[in-house]
Amino acid sequence: MTKDSSEKSPLISQSVLKSYDRKSEENFDNGVIATESSESGSIGSGVYTYTARQKRVLVQMATANFCHTVCFSLIAPFFPNEAEQKGATPAQIGLIFSVFELVIFICSPIFGRYITVIGSRFMYIMGLFVCGATTILFGFLNLAPDGGMFVGLCFAVRITEAIAATSFVTASYAIIANEFTGRVATVFGLLETFTGLGLMVGPPIGGLLYGAGGFFLPFVLMGSLMMLCVAVSICGLPKQEVWFGPRTRRLGVSQHVWAVHLDCSLMGLPQ
Repeated sequence: MTKDSSEKSPLISQSVLKSYDRKSEENFDNGVIATESSESGSIGSGVYTYTARQKRVLVQMATANFCHTVCFSLIAPFFPNEAEQKGATPAQIGLIFSVFELVIFICSPIFGRYITVIGSRFMYIMGLFVCGATTILFGFLNLAPDGGMFVGLCFAVRITEAIAATSFVTASYAIIANEFTGRVATVFGLLETFTGLGLMVGPPIGGLLYGAGGFFLPFVLMGSLMMLCVAVSICGLPKQEVWFGPRTRRLGVSQHVWAVHLDCSLMGLPQ
């Protein structure tokens, strides 16, 4: 009996080690490992339980996604008419809308490449901050001189906003993967729900605010909400300790981020 136990023990130990190695390899392939298991959700009786930290992060990111997509879509009801009065042609107006997605398409692999250098938390917060600032700034563009100056400033602000949006959305992918290791797909789906909600209610909100306070009010109000999201993220978003595995370095995080952005761009959705 003792002999059998001594013979089986090495086999059991090897199987446990192999199982651990397989899980480690899977985490390496996913590119992110949560640093503390106590901060990850627990699975009991087949039901995944979110921790208080995860709920806090999820609420913050869902609110930021909603506000960002509202800022992106609220210009649809009134901007074309305003731009025409400022001397912009229909082609220029169309380009002002489409340049946002073009910049995201170009910048996504760049931010994905350097996220490990910049840091996901810093990239996320700075992206939100610049998004809010450029949204507020866009509300003052009706004061610009008519013609080429107005069109040029619209392009400049819109491109800057798109770069900032790429920054915080790219960082959010890394944060989600780090915070929700057991429910990444589910959390992505929840955040996309708020993205769709923002796209749906953005134009009506923009039209109502434009009717109530003119060109200035929609951008200043929504930009201020984005700034509030920045303050909440600074105070409440946990520090991200992310380890990127060898395979992720070899393949490049940017390829995965670029693929997601490409898919959304082809569908005409802001990320």
